[in-house]
Amino acid sequence: MTDLNKIIVPPNPGRLMESMRDTGYQLTTAIADILDNSITANADVIEIWIEQLFGNVLRVCIIDNGCGMNKEELVLAMTYGSPKKSDPKSLGKFGLGLKTASSAFCKRYSAVSKKNGSEEVWAATWDLESVEENNEWALELDKATEKQAELLSKVAKNQGTLILWEKVDRILREEDRRDDKKRNKILQKIEKDLSKHIARVFQRFLSDSQKNLPGIGIFINGVKVEPWDPFCIDEEDTHVAINQTQKVELENGDIAEFTIKGYVLPRTEQFSTPEKAQRAEIKNDNQGIYIYRENRLIDGPHWMELVQKEPHYSLARLELSFSHDLDEAFNVDIKKSRISLNPAIVSLLEEKIIGQVRNLANQRYREGRKKQAGAGGVDIHQSSNRIVGQYENEITNNKITGTDILKGVATIENSYGTSLIKLLKPEESKPNYPYIVPMENMGDGVFWQPIINDNKRAVGLNSSHEFYEKIYLPAKQTDIVIQSFDYLLWALSMGELDTVNDKVRDFYEDMRISVSKTLRRLSERLPEVDLEDGK
Repeated sequence: MTDLNKIIVPPNPGRLMESMRDTGYQLTTAIADILDNSITANADVIEIWIEQLFGNVLRVCIIDNGCGMNKEELVLAMTYGSPKKSDPKSLGKFGLGLKTASSAFCKRYSAVSKKNGSEEVWAATWDLESVEENNEWALELDKATEKQAELLSKVAKNQGTLILWEKVDRILREEDRRDDKKRNKILQKIEKDLSKHIARVFQRFLSDSQKNLPGIGIFINGVKVEPWDPFCIDEEDTHVAINQTQKVELENGDIAEFTIKGYVLPRTEQFSTPEKAQRAEIKNDNQGIYIYRENRLIDGPHWMELVQKEPHYSLARLELSFSHDLDEAFNVDIKKSRISLNPAIVSLLEEKIIGQVRNLANQRYREGRKKQAGAGGVDIHQSSNRIVGQYENEITNNKITGTDILKGVATIENSYGTSLIKLLKPEESKPNYPYIVPMENMGDGVFWQPIINDNKRAVGLNSSHEFYEKIYLPAKQTDIVIQSFDYLLWALSMGELDTVNDKVRDFYEDMRISVSKTLRRLSERLPEVDLEDGK
């Protein structure tokens, strides 16, 4: 083929830039892509600001104190399909992240940078509306404005880079910007979701325990992001079921390695503190394989569609880590948020890894912790009290507005009105068992009743009731059964507190009496149980 057969067909600038806005970025993954560049630039402080300015104008700033760029480097960084980075370990991979991530949410974005030892601060800007109007690849390049330099100096004194998003049109809808209450609620959720995403994706860079990585401080609107460790490696009861290094032969004959580790997390009540148990987020969504490239989380958690997520495997989490050498083998995508594995690796996971870790997790999930029933069976409620304490304020919709110790009543208020609830007097309260409270006799033969115990919203259980004696106590060696009943009865009590008022209070009391009588009659038909043997 001769040169006469070749035709140079440059893309239409405006159309291409507009189409690149729809590459499927979420805001969290877009900002993470920009953070990749900051980390590659050896920044140890990165600040993210998402701000609503005067006139309902939204602005996003990402500022770091990395090595910075001079004028020529800045132009290369803003070039679509910029030259491949010299460091193959770089978290930035395709030369598109900054541009596609930014344009996905705004129509004007700038990179403002200062190189160490230079007095000059340069700014390069893509304005999508201007590009479309003039139909040319015209990058705006000039000395930074006073305002841009001021923003950069918040973090970067001697060197660093600011990524500035303006004409932000895809984070808030126009009507939401004008509604202060709705706008603030959306922005708060954005901050929360972004913090959670960064805590996971860059956990190893944020954590002080990773000695081979820099300790980076990332802040969102002034609040530091704390790392989230999915494997809970600092917990004594975390079990490392698998720790393997696998070798892979590349197409060029070189040998590369990746590691697989399988973890079985503690049950919730086995964590060293309730706070750490809550932070571990043991739930269905978080089980599966977490995949890291150069210590950055790029995919997961999921089971690669090899098996389904099921509750009894919620303690199973796997780590698969690889370096840049295996980028081709793992087919890393442009957003660095999805990979696909070659068949050999899939077979290894399916045949030798996943089943082993899931089986161990299933055993721990089901076995529970055996406890001895204390006086009146009080000790069997320890786990439930601990868990309920983590969620009391999060899932209830009522508040205690007053107490009368002499009368033994508390006033609660909900969206339906107010009502009086039984208040345990100081001599009756049980601070060691604040939410699930076994009681000798509750009157009227009721099995459960909402109570206020030491200023906590609780459920009292009648330990003299047949259902307690024949169901609770025999189940004392199966912790999950006890917890299930405790949660059900506490939830019923909270449902009453959330909806009761003086008009319907008698209805709730009659219902509890009726249900308790029915349970008593049914429980009488159960066989007697030898509590000494727990059989």
